[in-house]
Amino acid sequence: DSPMAMLNLAPGIPEWFSRFARVAEIINQHQQVLVAKRECWQTYKQRGYPVKAHQLRG
Repeated sequence: DSPMAMLNLAPGIPEWFSRFARVAEIINQHQQVLVAKRECWQTYKQRGYPVKAHQLRG
């Protein structure tokens, strides 16, 4: 059994992320963060992982 979820606060994708059933990433609107996380998004998609964005408003 793999752990349920990982909250990734790193700018990139940890090598061990596939140990988890789900990965969540909180992304702010700073340009540097957006660029890094867009690359992560593309990597997840290219590897066949389902990706879904959620809008959180405070």
